[in-house]
Order: sequence, then C-alpha cells, then structure tokens
Amino acid sequence: MQCGPYHWLRKQGKVYLVDLEKHSDAIDGTWLNRKGTVVAVKWRSAVSADKREAVLKAVGTAHNSELTALTPKEEASLSGSFPDKKAWFRGREVDELSREEARIIAKNTMNGYREKQLLKPSFEKQFEADVEKIYADLFLSLSSYKDLNTETYNRIEAQIQAAGEKYVGIGNMPHVELCIAPKLEGTKGESCSQATGKSCCDKN
Repeated sequence: MQCGPYHWLRKQGKVYLVDLEKHSDAIDGTWLNRKGTVVAVKWRSAVSADKREAVLKAVGTAHNSELTALTPKEEASLSGSFPDKKAWFRGREVDELSREEARIIAKNTMNGYREKQLLKPSFEKQFEADVEKIYADLFLSLSSYKDLNTETYNRIEAQIQAAGEKYVGIGNMPHVELCIAPKLEGTKGESCSQATGKSCCDKN
C-alpha cells in the first residue's frame, strides 16, 4: 500500500511554495516537480546571493528542514521539462496531486481488502470513495510535517475502521496499519544559479 513518505514530500513541497512566495520582495514565483522532491524558484532581478541564501535558510528552518540547490548536473537533467505544466506545479495545483494520491491509496487499500475477500460489489465503490475522502481531507489539511504524528495516524486508522464497519459490521473490519513518514533531511548542494535567475532546491 502506498503511504506517508511519498505523499508527504508533495505536501511538504506545497508548504515550501507558500512560505517561499511570502518573500515576494525576492521571489517572483515557485514550482514543485511532479514527484514533489524539487522546488524551482524564480528570483527577482538584482536579488543578491546572500539574500537568496537567507530566504532559503529561513523557510527551511521554519520547517526543521533544509533547502539546498541541486548540482549543475542535476539541474540540467530537470531544466528540459521546466516549466511544463504536466511536470511542474504551482501552489494551488499541488492540491490536485494530493487528491490524486488519495485516489491511488484508496485503490491500493481496496486491493488489499479484496485479497482478503472482505469486499462485495454492493459496497466496494462507496467504501473506496470513503477511504479516498479520508486521505484527501488529511492531505489537504496538512500545514507542516509536524502534523504527521502518531495521533494523526491513529485518527486515520480509526476513520477507515469505522468506514468499513458501516458495510461489514462492527468488529468485522481488520485493523489497518499506516506507514509513518520519516523526517525529511536536506542534502548539501551548490548555491543558486546566477545565470538563469532560477534555483532548483532539493528536499530529499
């Protein structure tokens, strides 16, 4: 079953986009790649390297993480797809990726229940829709990686349990265990690109 880490990179990415764009005196726009692992920043003209470094450090510190530039080789490998709308997303567009991830997780969850022969055609689609909504509501509500804690996971497990029991009866729904997303760690890289006015910042 797909779970926390992959989606949380995306959601954490959206948080970065929102907070980076608060520095409108220095930043003209931000994008997140489809995998949610790289943020592209378009700097305003005449913004110094020191100012860029200060902005990235401030935003990273706010989320107990680190935003560092990609190596020239890594940046070159991504520049060909930028800013293709199918590969790069602005802040609000990332919400659709959250909904897409919720749909994927719901389908995978149903596959697991189907293998255990717990699903019936009479309620399978509605149960899948219930699980999708549970995850979508979670993903869209996150504002920080700190929101993904044991309490949150326990709440989601309970919600899925209750949703399933509507169809199979109380006590007949197997326990669902979710994966805990690890803390994101920054990686060291080169300073922001001076030539293009853009910087790709790695969040892996």
